Amino acid sequence: MVKAIKRSFLNIPHGPHSVFYDEAAVQSHLVAFLAGGNWMVIGEKANLLGRADIVATIEGYTYVFELKFLRDKCQKPKESAEQLLDKAINQIKEKKYGLAFGTKKVYRIAMVFSEKERQFVKWRLLNAVGEPSSD
Repeated sequence: MVKAIKRSFLNIPHGPHSVFYDEAAVQSHLVAFLAGGNWMVIGEKANLLGRADIVATIEGYTYVFELKFLRDKCQKPKESAEQLLDKAINQIKEKKYGLAFGTKKVYRIAMVFSEKERQFVKWRLLNAVGEPSSD
């Protein structure tokens, strides 16, 4: 699935003004991509502890996305893609995203989008809810 998302983002034309200027812009494009693929999509899905960036469901499977944006400039202190990925993973776990659905058909995905590369450069699929975790 991440490969399909990456391919779809490669089809967005390059121009003098980037359409990917922050996390919200990337989130909006990903929501549109998923919704266009007949997914049921909710942006900023809240639970008692926070808000997952995107919750998308198709064919009985639910995917919870937490996105982070790696700025090319102006990010103080500069965080690496790996650090942002860790931050997204920790947020998913700490905020218990996806646990309220109560099914093993829930997958949680942490993703980092690079402003410079205009692509998702890091991602991790966390174990389905209810399955033993290796992390």
